[in-house]
Amino acid sequence: MSWADTQAVVAAIQQVPAVADSTFPVLAPVQPELQPLPYVVVFPSDGVDTADRVTGPRVSEHPAFTLHVVGSSANQTQVVTGLIKARFVTGGRFIPPVVEGRRNSRGYWRSPIPLQTDTDVDPALIYQVIELGWVSEPAPVIAP
Repeated sequence: MSWADTQAVVAAIQQVPAVADSTFPVLAPVQPELQPLPYVVVFPSDGVDTADRVTGPRVSEHPAFTLHVVGSSANQTQVVTGLIKARFVTGGRFIPPVVEGRRNSRGYWRSPIPLQTDTDVDPALIYQVIELGWVSEPAPVIAP
């Protein structure tokens, strides 16, 4: 996983007009009660690198991301989550974002837990946790 992977995920999410200006890598707003809803917080992870050959270098990366899609109601949260999902999943298949110099494939989109609530702020926030990721390999070099 690289910063380029994170930028690609954030850029894809920002194509959804409702969260175009309110998608944050890692840090949520300091005072969530002052942040207009909805918004998305993106948490990147390196995953585990793998090698296709026992004697070869670890060349396959597995960038992984956890999204928190935050809204003021269950309806708003689910609608925005669906709009974001449409940026990654087409016809039931996950389409990884394009990252220069990498060949991305075999992605996933999953929602491991039900909608959650944060009642530590007023008004309470509703959020959906999404996990997404893919396999990222070096793009083949084409000789001139």
